[in-house]
Amino acid sequence: MKMNNKNSQKLKLYKDFKRVLAPIILLLLSNACLSAMYPEYPIEQDINESILIFKGKLVDEYYQKREGTYTKRSRDGSLFKGKRDKLFTIYVFSINEILKGNYKQDTIEVMMLGGCENGYCAVSTAGYSYDLGDEALLFLRGREGYPSTYLSLLGASTVFDIDSSGRLLKQSLGEPRYNENKQLIKINENGEFIIDKDPLTLDSLRLKIKQEAKK
Repeated sequence: MKMNNKNSQKLKLYKDFKRVLAPIILLLLSNACLSAMYPEYPIEQDINESILIFKGKLVDEYYQKREGTYTKRSRDGSLFKGKRDKLFTIYVFSINEILKGNYKQDTIEVMMLGGCENGYCAVSTAGYSYDLGDEALLFLRGREGYPSTYLSLLGASTVFDIDSSGRLLKQSLGEPRYNENKQLIKINENGEFIIDKDPLTLDSLRLKIKQEAKK
C-alpha cells in the first residue's frame, strides 16, 4: 500500500525527529545504557551471520500490515503467545553491488518494523530511516516463515550510510557522526564516544568479506 500525503508528512516528521534529537538522547544516556542499546560486535560476525550484503539506492517506500506474534504474561504469572497485526515500512532499493550472497533481481525490498498509516505512526527503537535517492549499505537476514522477506540483521546497527569518502556510517550512532575537529566517532564496548581511527570503508569491507569466505 503506497503512502498518501498525510502518511508521508508524518513519516518525514519522524525522520526529522530521529536525525535531530537522537544524538541528544544518546549523549544523555549512561554508558551502560548505550552499550546495551548498541553493543559492538566484530564486523566479521555480522558478515558471517548475514545472508546478503548489498549497496544500493532507495527508490521507493511503502507500509504494510503483517501478522506478528507477541508474548504476554497473564494474571496468574504464566506466559502465553498471541498474534496481532504489526505495521512495517518496506524500503525498496535498486541494487548497485552485491558484496555477499546470491540475489538476481535489480531491486530488493527490506522490511522494517514501524511505519505510518492513516496519520498514525508506530516506531521502533531499532528503526532506521532513508529518504528517496539515499545510498545505503545493508547487512540482511531472512524472516522465518517468509522466504522472500529480508530484514536488517541487527536493526540500525547493521544499516549504513555512505559518505563522500566511501566510509560506512552506522545509523545506530545517529547524527552527528563527527566531532568538532571533523573526526569520525564511534561507540566503544563501554558505550563511550571515541575517535574511530580505523573506520570501516567500502574497500575494507569488501576485503573482509573475501577473507571470511576463505576461512
